[in-house]
Amino acid sequence: NDDTGNIELIEERDDYAVFDIYASWQPAFLASIILEASVENIGDKDYDRVFQGVSEPGRNYKFAITWQGDFL
Repeated sequence: NDDTGNIELIEERDDYAVFDIYASWQPAFLASIILEASVENIGDKDYDRVFQGVSEPGRNYKFAITWQGDFL
């Protein structure tokens, strides 16, 4: 705030939208296994978060296999 009580704009960035997709699957024949996959920033958008000062990473892929209990 400035001396008059008005809000002072310190930093401004362009608008952006990023889209992510996530999926998980637990096969019935291996109930202790969960397969997961995700794609973050599907459109590979280049954007900056306010006050960070650096570009965020582009498209990112993640895959995971988890299990609980006995493996087989």
